Amino acid sequence: MIHTIDFLYEVRKSKELERRLLDNMKNRKEAHLLIGDFSLEFDFDRRMVNISCMNPQHSFFHKCPPLDWTFEEMEETVKAVVGDKK
Repeated sequence: MIHTIDFLYEVRKSKELERRLLDNMKNRKEAHLLIGDFSLEFDFDRRMVNISCMNPQHSFFHKCPPLDWTFEEMEETVKAVVGDKK
């Protein structure tokens, strides 16, 4: 199982983090966000997010390959994880 998206556990626990992440994609605020051990790099022109684990001591580091998601994939997943019914 891939653990690259483990940062979503933090997003699920924090409404503020959820808002910041979704707002960032919409308003092109920050090119780079750190969420726990994970780095999210935003390419606003291509509407892509590169997700990678920055902590080689992470217990599942070997199961955390870098991952590219579209903004749409990220938004859909975040809303599904936090239970947003909008």
